[in-house]
Amino acid sequence: MLTSYLHAVLRISPESPVSLYRVLVPTTLFVLIFFHKKSLKPTFIFILILINSLFLSFNYEFDVFQSWAFLLHYVAIFNLFMIVFYLFNTSKFNLLYVVNYYFFIVSLVLAWLEYAFNFQLPNTAFYNDGSVSAFNWNQNELATALLSFVPLLLFYEKRLAVKVVLMFLLVVLLYINDAKFSLLGISFGFIAYFFKHVFWSMGGFGLLSLMILGGFLIMPFIVSYGTMTLLFSSYGLGFNELLLDPLVNILTLTPYDNAYGSIPARVNAIIYAIYEFREFGFLGIGAGNTVLMLTKPEYFIPVASSIHNLPVQLVVENGFIVLIGYIFVLMFYFRILIKPKLQLVEKVLLFGIPTIIVGVMGSSGGVFSTYYFWSNLFIIILLYRKYYLNKFIILIDD
Repeated sequence: MLTSYLHAVLRISPESPVSLYRVLVPTTLFVLIFFHKKSLKPTFIFILILINSLFLSFNYEFDVFQSWAFLLHYVAIFNLFMIVFYLFNTSKFNLLYVVNYYFFIVSLVLAWLEYAFNFQLPNTAFYNDGSVSAFNWNQNELATALLSFVPLLLFYEKRLAVKVVLMFLLVVLLYINDAKFSLLGISFGFIAYFFKHVFWSMGGFGLLSLMILGGFLIMPFIVSYGTMTLLFSSYGLGFNELLLDPLVNILTLTPYDNAYGSIPARVNAIIYAIYEFREFGFLGIGAGNTVLMLTKPEYFIPVASSIHNLPVQLVVENGFIVLIGYIFVLMFYFRILIKPKLQLVEKVLLFGIPTIIVGVMGSSGGVFSTYYFWSNLFIIILLYRKYYLNKFIILIDD
């Protein structure tokens, strides 16, 4: 598992896809599939996902190398899932949490040391703006990796002082690294938690108070539309330029004329992906084919080779399978919001769902190799699964 977290720095070279973790994947996958008795169901589901993706790729402009290369990413991620699944099923949640907890701290400390002493680990990208990446390829992948552990940290770490210090160090680091979407994700997580536990619990008075507070918070943005500037580490960005204009462009499917900036490039890539998704009947275009899509002359973006938005990429490439999953998550999240009293794992999800969904929108295609992110995501999913399975068993016994 640790070799997957260190994938970027344990590669043969920065250009090589071969790392120690990927060399070990065939062996560990074989052992876990054939010697773990609970592996049959997830393996069957994974095979269906692979078959569906290949079918969609054939329906699209099938590129054998592109499709198979990307499906190997899926295999490596599934291998990690099987490792986490095995440890979780053998009552090793505490081990999983402790390993990921200390890896989070080591990554955070290493990133700050990089920033202070201006060094970098092998096989990681170098940027002149002072951004750091620790064990990851670039600063966006570092942000995605660290962000994924935040929901577990906030609700499983019992020491308030430790949580405050770690969150402070993380937020400042994300600000320095210009990880805008990760900062937004954490903000949305806190807003959701604050809404649920402060206002919702107060009934009608709380909802009225929320509306008044929301009005006061939104009013400055409305009054200063087009003039308010949000300050980042080395520049300012207009509120409309950061959020409102991109949202309008995506909803109206209107690409930017100039896609050289980070935000215009991401917005155009999302719009082009929606074009292709619609063109192929909303079925999906196959794993990795959003990368192939951007090589078309009509979709070319000078500063991007992937659509830089994991939630959109997954649904455009895999179609209905992911759409159904999104609908399920939204329905489940609404149930959490209206539920009077939440269990610990539900609090993790209350904070974690908006945090992770918004946070990963800033990550590039490298997120498929950010295995620490996937490990934390799998742990959260398995915690939810265990809680509801136990609840179901209690219901039957009653």
